[in-house]
Amino acid sequence: MSWDNVFASPAPYGEMNYNGSKEVKLISYPKSKIAAPENGIVVEPLKPFCEKSIHIKHKTDKGNVTSVFCGVDYPIVANGDKIKKNESIGTYGDDKIFYYIINDEGKKLNIEQYFTSPVASRVSGDDKELDRKKEELRKKIEDDSDKKTNTKNDEGMENLFVNMMLLPFSALNSATQKAKYEYGKKKEEQDKKDKEEKIKKETEKLEKKHQKDKNLQENIIRIKNLLK
Repeated sequence: MSWDNVFASPAPYGEMNYNGSKEVKLISYPKSKIAAPENGIVVEPLKPFCEKSIHIKHKTDKGNVTSVFCGVDYPIVANGDKIKKNESIGTYGDDKIFYYIINDEGKKLNIEQYFTSPVASRVSGDDKELDRKKEELRKKIEDDSDKKTNTKNDEGMENLFVNMMLLPFSALNSATQKAKYEYGKKKEEQDKKDKEEKIKKETEKLEKKHQKDKNLQENIIRIKNLLK
């Protein structure tokens, strides 16, 4: 972006999730800071825009715009405060915060044009890639599990039939059918439980690695922007 006022992420320790082009859901861990995206002054709106809000008016080479934060449980600024870019204006609570940019008429503007695309988190190719990897992981675990289940079932049934041979001949048929059914049902339930547990653990590891890589890249981008 060639213009001077490139906004910084209001969620420096979290992420920005777009809901269309004019609304962003800010997600971060509780007690982390909500950052001012640009220099500005805290203003009191003439008309209420939303509950528990903070309004920061910015002067940019694109004209005057106002950042609006909705759902701020723990603000630390007041009307008239002059705020610097990246300065803390409050902290995150348990609920998500919604972010908007409006003009002097109160009209919502396209948010992404004020942010560099790497910092403004997209329903991104990164997230789609994560979904693809999770689906591949589930399929692989299910395929591996099915192969192991077939092998174990064959071995288990061999042992079962050996034991059945020790029964009197008259009881062999009914006992075999009952034992075969109970064994198969119990084995199926255990295999399903083991499979779901493995999928859950491996998915959690994949998500943690993805988030770690994503945070690293966003931190690199922020540092580069601060050094400009």
